[in-house]
Amino acid sequence: MKNSRTLVFLAVIVVALISSGCCQKKVTLPENIDAMLKDSNGKVVRIGIYGDPMGLNPIGHLSSEHSRMVSNFVHASPIRKLADGTFTPYLFDSYWLSPGENGTVILEAVWKNDLKWHDGTAFDPRDLEFTFQQMQSEKVQSPYAELVKGVVSISSFGQGKRTRIVFASDSRQYLDLLTVGVMPSHLLKDLEYSEPVLPSAFKKDASAAKPASYTWATYIDNPVGLGPYAIKERDKGSYLLLEPNQHFFDAGVASRPQVLIHSSYNYQQLISDFRSKRYDWLNLPSMLAEQLEMMKIDGVRFVRYPNPARMLWVFNNRRAPFDSAKFRQALDLIADRAKMKNQFHADARLLYENPLASATIPAESQTIRLARALQLLDEAGIKDSDGDGIREAAGKPCQIGILVNDDNLLRRVMADKLAEDLQRAGIKAVVEAVSWAEFVGGRLRAGNFDTALLSYQLPAAGNWTALLHSSPAILDSLNFAGVADAELDSALNKLDSVFVDDETQAARDKIGAFLEEHRPVAFLLQPNDIGLYHGESGTSLASSTVWDDVMNWRLLFGSASSSL
Repeated sequence: MKNSRTLVFLAVIVVALISSGCCQKKVTLPENIDAMLKDSNGKVVRIGIYGDPMGLNPIGHLSSEHSRMVSNFVHASPIRKLADGTFTPYLFDSYWLSPGENGTVILEAVWKNDLKWHDGTAFDPRDLEFTFQQMQSEKVQSPYAELVKGVVSISSFGQGKRTRIVFASDSRQYLDLLTVGVMPSHLLKDLEYSEPVLPSAFKKDASAAKPASYTWATYIDNPVGLGPYAIKERDKGSYLLLEPNQHFFDAGVASRPQVLIHSSYNYQQLISDFRSKRYDWLNLPSMLAEQLEMMKIDGVRFVRYPNPARMLWVFNNRRAPFDSAKFRQALDLIADRAKMKNQFHADARLLYENPLASATIPAESQTIRLARALQLLDEAGIKDSDGDGIREAAGKPCQIGILVNDDNLLRRVMADKLAEDLQRAGIKAVVEAVSWAEFVGGRLRAGNFDTALLSYQLPAAGNWTALLHSSPAILDSLNFAGVADAELDSALNKLDSVFVDDETQAARDKIGAFLEEHRPVAFLLQPNDIGLYHGESGTSLASSTVWDDVMNWRLLFGSASSSL
């Protein structure tokens, strides 16, 4: 199996080399940029990334995996969401929440003094109202469009120092609106929305005339923000140079005079440049993790960042025999995570319990897990009564379906491995691959499936109202498992409340216990993002917020004594 993964790695490298020749022009860097990459005196932070950050509109779909990181250099938001899911003031100096009439929640905040945009224009609190308005624009197609409908009103007072927002109900999800970068109304308010062109690396004609005046497209590619760094130069598909925002309220954050982000679509060249010390930090797809570790490069620290996404096996709790907790528990035990990981193209951690579980239990061998599963199946009355190797449920051969979307080959391969595991337990499995539209709209939302493999971006605070609530009040329901439990709903509502008290942790524990006992879904794998920097050889584990949130970058590029 190791050999097969190595072959995949080599294939990826070959594809990367081929694609770098046919899809990307040969980039000649400006002399000043090339000189910065060669200069390792520590004044300039040099970052190598695979791909390009693409659009940097804070309220848009940040499509590239590096868009969020760059966006957090350039933009600043009223509050920040920390790794544990709690919130802290950012552009707000302070804020407080109180109950309003008819179930509403009122947020009042005081802004920091003398905030200014990168261009030196004084910040106007009404820019936040403008940002909310743009979230609702059909042309912008913001992922926050539905959530912002819960803003009943927003107003500024106290000579522009204070803001008051009324939310439709008591939900922490509304606070996510305030973790998004604010937009400059003084530049955008009278402009027609327009999208930027693709990077010149992908255009037949490399020449592109610059717009005669500021446009939405200009903003998306080179936004003026309130963040600690401003974009000095950018060549899409090649590099992006950042310099400290001289107007930022905390001079200690932008501690380096320049940050240079070099984009490449060639894995081999990125690794070579890093080893030549042209980068201080290198971020690569996690499919290369194992092979890079095997190289054992001296003087290089290898860092894993657990991705918020988890691979889940969702059971349709509304349909027999999945309405039996013992049957679901048995399926969870049957799934051999180690074998699945061998098919997974990226580095990943095996999951044997839900993220809210009160204690981490050492993983049992798969032999023991399978024995426990067989016992649970017997206890559930699902037995092989005729000795043909297939168990019976309700008098019929036990056969289940595993649904996947047909544009994801990896999930199909993993589903096939699950089917092999199930066969050993006397359960026949049929893998069905359908289009994404049919997968979500026709099958998951309609409850027309047995089981399904899919990936969820789980919230840091474990506030899984959309995933588990029988009728979530905000946003679309992702409760494809069909979980319906009144006590669980009550705990989810409490965990979703903006008002934290002694009952909040109790609600969190209750949800974790429910997931362990009832197993409406099985948690399988959690991918790891990877990074490398020059330092003491070895491996580290860090929160993804260290990478994404520039406010944490003093941990990476601060004093010599700083550590991950």
